[in-house]
Amino acid sequence: YQIVKVLEFIGKKEGLQLPSGFAARIAEKSNRNLRRAILSFETCRVQQYPFTSNQAILPMDWEEYISEIATDIMKEQSPKRFLPSTLKYLIVLLVQLLTVI
Repeated sequence: YQIVKVLEFIGKKEGLQLPSGFAARIAEKSNRNLRRAILSFETCRVQQYPFTSNQAILPMDWEEYISEIATDIMKEQSPKRFLPSTLKYLIVLLVQLLTVI
C-alpha cells in the first residue's frame, strides 16, 4: 500500500495520469520492493505513455539477462558453458550502459 502511494505521488509530481490499479500492479510485480517499483514505473513510462489500464509491466532488462544466463547454464552445466554465457550478456549490458552515458 505504501509503494502504491509513493508511485502515485511520483506520478502526480511528474504530471502523469495513472489508470486505476496501475500502481498496485507495479508494486505487486516488483515483489513489494520500492526501488524496483520505481524503476519499473520509469520503464513503463519510457515504453508507453499515456499508460493504459492493461499495459504490460515487463521485467527489467537485467532480470531478463539473468534468466537467460541461468537457462543457458542449465542446458550444459559446465565451466566451459558458464564463461561464454555470462560474457555474452555482460557485453550487452556494457553496451547499454555506454549508450546511456
